[in-house]
Amino acid sequence: MADERRGWMRLTTTVKGTVVKRVAPRVAVYAGLAAVAAVLVLELGVHAYIGSLAHSLLGIALGMLLVFRTNAAYDRYWEGRRRWSAIVAASRNLVRGAIGHARDPGPIAQLVTAYVTALRHRLQGDQETRDVQRRLGDEDARALGPMTADPLALTARITARIQEHVESGALRPEIASSLERYVGQLVEHQSACERIATSPVPIAYAAQIRHLLVVYLATLPFALVAELGWLTVPAMAVIAFGLIGIEEAGMEIEDPFGHDENDLPLQAFCDGLAADAKVLTESGRGPARARSRTTSSLIPLSRAGELGAVELDVLVEL
Repeated sequence: MADERRGWMRLTTTVKGTVVKRVAPRVAVYAGLAAVAAVLVLELGVHAYIGSLAHSLLGIALGMLLVFRTNAAYDRYWEGRRRWSAIVAASRNLVRGAIGHARDPGPIAQLVTAYVTALRHRLQGDQETRDVQRRLGDEDARALGPMTADPLALTARITARIQEHVESGALRPEIASSLERYVGQLVEHQSACERIATSPVPIAYAAQIRHLLVVYLATLPFALVAELGWLTVPAMAVIAFGLIGIEEAGMEIEDPFGHDENDLPLQAFCDGLAADAKVLTESGRGPARARSRTTSSLIPLSRAGELGAVELDVLVEL
């Protein structure tokens, strides 16, 4: 993912993470077309220039379409980032709640980290399952079988683990209900991410913008050459770079879950969550955990039923 938090000069001169390389060949084509128009009109005297009124009207419409296209693409990008932030938050709360109230929270923490990894592969269209399996315990890997890399199967396994704790008396039902709400949040945000990944910008809309852009840039040199002369060539290069670059930038960010330079760093999100889960799991062991369990057992059952997971966590830590 390209980082925009850098110095002004470095950001101005950088090429990495930009669309410069992709638009350069097309910019060269339109600059060459401008040179042809200049030769025809200025050197050979061919009356090939056209009025600028039509281009002014078309340029306004094209500019508005490009702005709408870019805004729509950025909305998709930001929605993807917001959803992944919510996935990370729900995962942390799920692991934290399991560690605070379950006797053996390790398998649940492993399932949560495996889930976000499987979701990353699902959104990126990968078939990789080995790193998902590495995050699972042997028992859960056997229980899931060929569904190891299926995010929904992993959430079902998390629910099964929570239910096992309830049936064994290791987890109170009201706490299990709070944990299950976090599982539901994971599924909800997964569905939103899949909607973004599987719903591209309609081809009719994207193609119409591309057609208008090609027509506008292909005929613009003949509208400028009478006024600018040979300056039409550099002018066309600048105009083409701006318009084509805006279109390409929109296409670059409309799918935030890919492997491109500007896509969301999903691998870093997954690795960070795995590290957080490890820290939470290790910090929940030992005498401090035993004291927390003793303290939580002193809460009257009638009162505990009125509290959510967050309030219970606060009382546990007192």
